[in-house]
Amino acid sequence: MEKSEKTANSAPQTFAKWIENYWYYYKVHTITGIVILFVIIVTLVECMNRIQPDTTVSYLGNISWTDEEIRSLELEFADYIDDVNGDGIKSVFFSPFTIPDRVETPEQAALLQRAQLETIAGESFLYFMDEHYFLLFEKQGLFTDISGIVGGDEPVYAYDISASGLKMTSGDAKIYACVRALSQGDEKKEKKVAQQNNAFKILAEISKKD
Repeated sequence: MEKSEKTANSAPQTFAKWIENYWYYYKVHTITGIVILFVIIVTLVECMNRIQPDTTVSYLGNISWTDEEIRSLELEFADYIDDVNGDGIKSVFFSPFTIPDRVETPEQAALLQRAQLETIAGESFLYFMDEHYFLLFEKQGLFTDISGIVGGDEPVYAYDISASGLKMTSGDAKIYACVRALSQGDEKKEKKVAQQNNAFKILAEISKKD
């Protein structure tokens, strides 16, 4: 299959307009989610203080992960990246959000809210999403053009990695890789730019597997 058939192009809507609509309909959910995210961030910071990751990767989909599978993927991705923090260790932190396509319980709704907040304002720069969640997030203007990595004459915001052989592609569903755009001001922060570059490096290696 040609790479042009594996890419997904989209013209993001105005981000400010999306925020306005989101806040109108999901104000209470967002406030609740922020509290949840704060607790999660505190927990993650405590965990990551042991080894500071050089980039963070997230997964949104219905696949469950064991600790062994998470560690295996972190080690594989670590081979592709640079040592951003200069501690002599190349480290990737993988954060999976296992959410069914159809959210039916309060716990699942809270997890989806957490995933949405992570995608908007979290630490991850590389995201793997099944088709359902890619379609949910694609018009929010959160992702950067990756055509320079995966090919394409027009902006490309997601790449289908279904043929890469990664654990998350074991089913029939399409899985898309997306790289989050730098937030305003982050382009001047060397660490943020380097973490995003590591996301590009991982994606480049994955695209070679297809």
